Amino acid sequence: MEATNRSVGFKLKGISVEQFAYSGEELKKQAQFGAAFDFRLNAGERAVGVFIEINLLHGETNILKLVCGCHFSIEPESWNALYADAKSKIVLPKGFVVHLAMITTGTARGILYTKTEKTPYAFFVLPMLDVSSLFKEDVIFDVTFYEESV
Repeated sequence: MEATNRSVGFKLKGISVEQFAYSGEELKKQAQFGAAFDFRLNAGERAVGVFIEINLLHGETNILKLVCGCHFSIEPESWNALYADAKSKIVLPKGFVVHLAMITTGTARGILYTKTEKTPYAFFVLPMLDVSSLFKEDVIFDVTFYEESV
């Protein structure tokens, strides 16, 4: 499928903290940072969830983990424009995906700050991420799977 640059009307309808934990282990400034994204679709509600998992590793030990999500509702007209392949797929344009990932990353940065404030982990600030380099193409969902699983 060809990438598109169309505008998508949406609003942020919620934020969730799915998981947050840190160890009592002494912190090391040379800890490694890792992040991963996940996109989820709720076709019935015309909604998209963007989740980020952040891990702070010291060697093989995960000393901090945050999983949070931003939940977006898509305007009906925009939702209908996202359909492809005889309405069997929803295609989120790459530019839109990058925008939602940037919003989610900024939200995670704030959550991480508030969760670690006044702890030994407060020194760790989520670095700036070039999310545009992480997403090379549109995100495509098979809508028939979501309709059958309801």
